Amino acid sequence: MFKIRTEHWSTQLAKLLQGRSLEVYQRLAASEVDDYGALKAQLLKRFRLTEGGYRKKFKNSRIQPGEMPEQFIGRLRRYLEKSREMAGFEQNHEGLENLILRDQ
Repeated sequence: MFKIRTEHWSTQLAKLLQGRSLEVYQRLAASEVDDYGALKAQLLKRFRLTEGGYRKKFKNSRIQPGEMPEQFIGRLRRYLEKSREMAGFEQNHEGLENLILRDQ
């Protein structure tokens, strides 16, 4: 929307970071400070938004007070989809099957 060039994404995002997110940025190696991909990977890792983190959320999730069953199913679906996506499996029956088999 603001037509920010990709080589400036990392520094533009850094201006908005606070707390633990800002600490992640500050700990990047000098060679990674301008690398949005590196920043994104480190932020995802820091907040356990990885394949394993989503798999754990999927397996350990319970319905929350005030959450409707449809909302709970939607949340589980997002966790499973993120886990599959980060594992690199296709978005089809075979990809999901391979994800389940590997997990087992």
